[in-house]
Amino acid sequence: MGLKIFHNSNFFNDCKVPVENLIGKRGEGFRIALNILHIGRIKLGANVLGAGKKSIVDSVKYANERKQFGTFISNFGAIKFKIGLNGKSRYFVSQTALIAVYNKMSMTLLKLHIANGFSKTTGLP
Repeated sequence: MGLKIFHNSNFFNDCKVPVENLIGKRGEGFRIALNILHIGRIKLGANVLGAGKKSIVDSVKYANERKQFGTFISNFGAIKFKIGLNGKSRYFVSQTALIAVYNKMSMTLLKLHIANGFSKTTGLP
């Protein structure tokens, strides 16, 4: 749907679209567009977490290879602190993202069960 080459200058007011070319039902385009953006945000978050993990791995590798003043820079307190802080920050962000996804899935499943009358059909509370 043009997410890779998105331009804000195209407007299609009063444009006739054949029924067979509609994505979803008539009048649901805005909801579909927001869902696409939402999925894009999830993918972006996953990419950022992966890039953060790679940057920490690369930092540790570099610190264990580079020598300064006759010793590896991984022996310096400032380098240890910076790498530790990055690792701790990434762990916090990944756990926060995991909790957010879990909460979102739990609420979605709860709404689905309520909408489908889950408790009525199974006898469970």
